[in-house]
Amino acid sequence: MRKYKIVLVFSAGVLEDFNKAIEWDPRFAQAYDSRGTSKALLEDYKGALSDFTRAIDLDPQNPKPYYGSALARIILGNTESGCKDAKKSFDMGYARAEELLTKYCQ
Repeated sequence: MRKYKIVLVFSAGVLEDFNKAIEWDPRFAQAYDSRGTSKALLEDYKGALSDFTRAIDLDPQNPKPYYGSALARIILGNTESGCKDAKKSFDMGYARAEELLTKYCQ
């Protein structure tokens, strides 16, 4: 339990940094992806999905935000869309997406 709390404190603290990075450069796709990851760690899956979607819009060749989007969608109960994003991420070379495909998309 203690380790989990440390992760949450860390994520809450860096969230402000990502907000500032996006304010300085609203087209910084990596900042949206990273902020989405932080929001997911804080269990704000709707906010995370919004950030992953923006990261995909800005950099559609990056497979990582598709993975984040897939995970958020699956957690929010939209497994079909989540599986589409997981497949896209995996097809683009993000091996970690295979875990989602195997567990949720059979």
